[in-house]
Amino acid sequence: MNRLNHLSTLKIDSSEKIPFKYKGRKYFGFKGDTIATALYSNGVRIYARSLKYHRPRGLYSLDGECSNTMMQVDGIPNVRCENTLLKEGMVVKEQNVKFSAKHDLMGFLDKLDWAMPAGFYYKTMHKPARMWPIAMKRIRKAAGIGKLAPDFKMPGKYDEIFPTTDVCVIGGGPAGMKAALVAAQRGLRVILMEARPWLGGHFEYRSAEYKDRQTFHDRAEQLAKEVEKKANIRVFTYTSMVGTYNNNLITGFQIGKETDFFDERYIEIRANAVVVATGCIERPLIFDNNERPGVMQVACALRLANTYGLLPGKNAVFSIGHDMGLEAAVTLYDLGLAIECIADIREDGQDQSLLKAVQERNITLFKGWVAAMAHGGKQVKKVTLTSIDGTVSKTLNCDLLVASAGMTPITGALTVAQAKLKYDSHSGFFLPTDLPKKMHAAGRLLGLDNGTAIEASGELAGLKAAHDCGSGSAAEIEEAKKELKNLPGLTQGTKFVTAPVKGRKSFICFDEDTTIKNIKQSIDKGFDVPELIKRFSGAGLGPGQGGIPGHNLPLYAAKYQAMPDISIKPTTVRPPLVPTMISTYAGTNHLMFKQTPMDAMQRKENGIFRNIGVWQRARYFSKDFSCKREIENVRNNVGMLDASTLGKFRIYGPDALKALQRVFVSDMSKVKKDRVKYSAMCNDDGCVIDDGVVVKRGENDYYFTTSTARAGQTVE
Repeated sequence: MNRLNHLSTLKIDSSEKIPFKYKGRKYFGFKGDTIATALYSNGVRIYARSLKYHRPRGLYSLDGECSNTMMQVDGIPNVRCENTLLKEGMVVKEQNVKFSAKHDLMGFLDKLDWAMPAGFYYKTMHKPARMWPIAMKRIRKAAGIGKLAPDFKMPGKYDEIFPTTDVCVIGGGPAGMKAALVAAQRGLRVILMEARPWLGGHFEYRSAEYKDRQTFHDRAEQLAKEVEKKANIRVFTYTSMVGTYNNNLITGFQIGKETDFFDERYIEIRANAVVVATGCIERPLIFDNNERPGVMQVACALRLANTYGLLPGKNAVFSIGHDMGLEAAVTLYDLGLAIECIADIREDGQDQSLLKAVQERNITLFKGWVAAMAHGGKQVKKVTLTSIDGTVSKTLNCDLLVASAGMTPITGALTVAQAKLKYDSHSGFFLPTDLPKKMHAAGRLLGLDNGTAIEASGELAGLKAAHDCGSGSAAEIEEAKKELKNLPGLTQGTKFVTAPVKGRKSFICFDEDTTIKNIKQSIDKGFDVPELIKRFSGAGLGPGQGGIPGHNLPLYAAKYQAMPDISIKPTTVRPPLVPTMISTYAGTNHLMFKQTPMDAMQRKENGIFRNIGVWQRARYFSKDFSCKREIENVRNNVGMLDASTLGKFRIYGPDALKALQRVFVSDMSKVKKDRVKYSAMCNDDGCVIDDGVVVKRGENDYYFTTSTARAGQTVE
């Protein structure tokens, strides 16, 4: 497929081809491609098969929000190919298929959905009793997506760092960059985290006008250059935030570039103040066959073109519920995409300049219409549109259906930190109402859509964070509040979820093959609140961590039960917010080790050593693993234990006891001078992470030890 190489928004380098293998054949992509975009450029449209029904799945989003593009890469299962950068020599294989993704022999399960209603595994095949063990084995064998070979050894180099900072900004879009710049201008140390390999957020891939003839993309580049100039801003791109915890502890992992010494790096940040500017994702539009290859979200279609130089199709139909859909249609039309029509679920409220642009291009616009069904066995060939009330319909030919019901904020970083959210009827967002201490929100997750307002909210959040760190003034904050108040406020949204269809093959959760019909079944069984529906139906329990169904589920549950807006509650989000490899948590695999003064003597006695962090410690001195002779010798004579590798720390000062009390489970105030107390240490979740002894040396003066492996982390 030819690329649109003339675009200034591109992130690929078409002069540098990258070879890789897919299903045993050699293909080429360009530097900057993800695996998914490289495959798309080579004509691949079916990437995987779904978990339960083995339905064909294609490219739907580009930020890893669902399992549609999960494949095996270099032996590693469940790799999210849509946001994994292509590297030379990668070996990519399909998974969860019998034969191939295009011709899956397990596809017959799609016809047996009637036998697998919501919660069927709780009540089916339990009688007679002897039948369940047989059925259970079959279900477990069929479950899961990827498989790990028994002899597989995890490749790669891993690292871990534990930085501290004054302000940590989560999200490198316009609001996040503005917050970081404001805090940095006041002399504070700032860490800026961004999940994509570059800064810019939703500004970065948009070629529409921001203001004063400057495009959104150019504005993103301008802000990114300003950030780069600030020596006190430490930028972590290609870094996913995994969780936020008490006292502003943030965890995440960074994927290394080719020039880095690591492939993945675990990051644990302790910040004085935090700004969350994670933006929005699209809320899927639900209709029959809404996950068929050829159906994709607005941002996916637009980014394919503007970021990767790929027209997403030849002949398209748009079914949208927000202005970004209109903007994308205009942009893609200008790039050469034929558009049959735009169906907008809104009767009014569209941006007038966008409506004018649509009319100037003679693109047919149906207000109050929506996609009802995508036709085509393995790829979209037609789409049926219907009026919102279902009284009128029409069918159009197309190979691309761009569908989106609206936007939804990415609030995971807030909710896992125990922030409170409330549904707002005007914007259709779950907005934060009660934030943890020294944590602030900014940008689109606050329901803002105007570019200037988004940046102003970032400035305000940056000022608040700086004030938390003892910099800046309350007067500055009040002035920023007034400025933001004079700008466009909450954008008008919609709570529309699904077309007027029965919902048998209308999917609310792609990961678990959960349909609208399954949600109805759950509610009819008495599981009438989102948390219970989620567990009974499986919606939101897959690798996407609820990204696709997270907002639609409570909206539809309220609609089906005719409940008021005040009853709409989000489901609980828990870390890790994105799938994380265990090897990343394991950290560095050391090749060089420190040695204790007794090391030579222990090796002379044929000691058997084990690796503990950066040290090697003797485990035992006998070929007999039970160590019977050693035990007898220690019991009858003298034994010596080399514990010099333990972490040893002195902590003193007026808050020394307070610090120990926050970590150790025992009451350290009861330790008397020159006495020793053994205790365990816990993290912010109350999980035991280490143990050691504490010695009270004097008033507000303590000495304590840690285990060998955690000594370095204790310093951090």
